[in-house]
Amino acid sequence: MFGPVNFALRWMFSLFLVFATYNPSGVSFYHWAVSGWSPLTLVSVVGVALLAIYVFLFRSTWRSIKLTGIMIGAVFMGLFNLMLIDLEIVAIDRASIVVVMILASLATILSVGVSFSAIRARLAGQIDSDDVGQ
Repeated sequence: MFGPVNFALRWMFSLFLVFATYNPSGVSFYHWAVSGWSPLTLVSVVGVALLAIYVFLFRSTWRSIKLTGIMIGAVFMGLFNLMLIDLEIVAIDRASIVVVMILASLATILSVGVSFSAIRARLAGQIDSDDVGQ
């Protein structure tokens, strides 16, 4: 059965992937790729692996929540971030904070998209074919 732990694991994976690809700290795939420190073939292999993972996540998200769900998620996350700023929970005194909020929002939308079919089945009381016989 799908539960909060399963969603948390998918969310942590999405956060790891997004922040490993780019983050304002300067320690990311992007910064490594443009630095020229490593052979281009190694950077290319890692880049293609990241691309494959992103294609899987975006395709799963698209198939699960479609454009409407992605747009609702983007609006929700945008308003949620504005609420955090408005309530002075988050101070946006640096541009890097806004970048982190956007990246976390993207990871959240991806994790909801990847998890949504399991969430919908759980809410509807449907039995997943993976759960039959357990």
